[in-house]
Amino acid sequence: YDTEALPDDRLGIAQLSNRLLIPPDALPFEGNPNGKFLGYAYMALPFTDPTTGDPPTGDQAWTCFLSTANFKGPMAYYIPETWSKLGKLFNYPFIYGRGLDARPGNMGGGAMEINTVPCFEGADADGVKYSKIPKLQFPVDADGRTLLVQDVA
Repeated sequence: YDTEALPDDRLGIAQLSNRLLIPPDALPFEGNPNGKFLGYAYMALPFTDPTTGDPPTGDQAWTCFLSTANFKGPMAYYIPETWSKLGKLFNYPFIYGRGLDARPGNMGGGAMEINTVPCFEGADADGVKYSKIPKLQFPVDADGRTLLVQDVA
């Protein structure tokens, strides 16, 4: 943390809600969730006009929606420049028009993302590589069921 605001070329989130503020370190939680879920979804919405400047930037603003006991609705969005400026920052113009600023959000089937799973990697005598991850566990209800996806149309 710092005592000064980030410069404009390092900003990436635009706050939408005046009832729930997103802190710089995302949404931290205390304690054990005891099987409770935070409902969230991202939608790509055209909040801004595309630009042809340097870097060219699309109009897709990836917006975070929350559903909790005391808040439901959009909280914040990634400004489209968050994605397009990476090509300029790292001198990699190949990604212009290919980032999340320019690509629509398409809904397919249910999916799940798991970040930073520890693993053990090894190889057998023939050089075939193997990876092993810990057993995945999900909270269950009184009937032993885990709710992963609900109301997908």
